[in-house]
Amino acid sequence: NAYQSNFVGNASGADATNADNSNFFGLGAGSSATNAEQSNFFGNFAGQDATNAFQSNFIGYFAGYQASGAESSNFIGDQAGYQATNAYASNFIGEQAGFQATDVYDANFIGVRSGYGATNAILSVFLGTDSGYSATDATHAVFLGNMAGQNAANAEYANFLGYQAGYGATNANNSNFIGYNAGNGATDASLSQF
Repeated sequence: NAYQSNFVGNASGADATNADNSNFFGLGAGSSATNAEQSNFFGNFAGQDATNAFQSNFIGYFAGYQASGAESSNFIGDQAGYQATNAYASNFIGEQAGFQATDVYDANFIGVRSGYGATNAILSVFLGTDSGYSATDATHAVFLGNMAGQNAANAEYANFLGYQAGYGATNANNSNFIGYNAGNGATDASLSQF
């Protein structure tokens, strides 16, 4: 099932199923991909074991390697979206951005390891190295700055702006932390301003 597709590279698209109108370029790119119609996987092992990645673009070494439920998404960078699950219509840009992210629909993670291991970050924006790294329950959140919102939990509708703003913050729903280390380690800080 690879009608009008282009597979270039050793084992590229070798055992892919439902990969019509797709382009897989690189060693093992999309080799075992399932349900990857109209997708582009560029880079060695990009999208190799991806499932349900319709109309997606995985660009980089191991980008989207075992991504699942990543329709209409763009993962750009080495290991970006490596094992992302339920990342529909999301953009992960940077080395390991969105690596093992789960339930992150319509999310934008930009920066090295941005959104790495993040869970339940629907409609969120993380910008900066390690921004939103391992963040949980950060739906509709905006974390801007290196390590902003890293390890944050229960930070829905939160805005953390600045280096390590909201780092490790818990129960910070509807809060705004602005500035260097603002709200770093804050607990029970819902509806707070720092």
